[in-house]
Amino acid sequence: MAFFREWLSWYYLISTMTAKNFNVNKNFSLQVGNWGNAVDTQVIEVLDSVVSTFYSELDINLISKIPVYISKREDHPLYSNLGAVSIIGINSTDSYWAQYSYQFSHELCHHVIFTDWFETKSKFGWFEEAICEMASLFVLQKMAAGWMNSPPYAGAELFAVNFPAYLSAVIASHNLDSSASLKAWLNINLPALEQDRYMRTHNIFVSLKLLPLFNTIPDLWKTIQYLKLIKVHQEMTFEEFLLSWKEILPEDLKAKCQLIADLFNS
Repeated sequence: MAFFREWLSWYYLISTMTAKNFNVNKNFSLQVGNWGNAVDTQVIEVLDSVVSTFYSELDINLISKIPVYISKREDHPLYSNLGAVSIIGINSTDSYWAQYSYQFSHELCHHVIFTDWFETKSKFGWFEEAICEMASLFVLQKMAAGWMNSPPYAGAELFAVNFPAYLSAVIASHNLDSSASLKAWLNINLPALEQDRYMRTHNIFVSLKLLPLFNTIPDLWKTIQYLKLIKVHQEMTFEEFLLSWKEILPEDLKAKCQLIADLFNS
């Protein structure tokens, strides 16, 4: 019942909002007039840049083409797949482009993965959350360099110099012990993660362990587009989950995906 009420509230929001399409990724639309002193066209340019930056690493043919609406949230960011449309809520305001981009990248990654884990496969939802936290880190660091040469609008490059500091502040806020091995850490924390996908400090820890591998081999981003095909069941172990993921991948991605499994065993 709660999910149905949420579904109705989102559809009501979409039907009543004033929205404007993105310029490049035209199936995305922004709720206008709700972003503090930020100019709507600039918000669109920034978020359009996020989509283009992330999508450049993916298999475009595997990405859903359904309409995606971006709205203002007063509390936490959110992604919701409503079937015929999706909605992304972010709580950024004014011209804090680093925060916009960080929040939007995470929710956009959920749209790309496009699983139903929240409803039926929550056991490995923590892994999706870690992947999406990593997407935020990856996209923002890539945009920090990209905007210096090709800003989404004139003057946006002046904001890009702040992106690395924003990332550092986000990471520092979690007070992580980065010296722990992923295998030893997971042995301790996996039971809790399987019960609560939103342990953000834990999600960030995993994402930081994975990020260097994805930076070195960007093709790994294509592997996340197959996660929704895994036939998850509650008795499945995480090792079985990773093996199932590898088995459903195209041949050219199998060996690369094995590097992820190897990392969790080191």
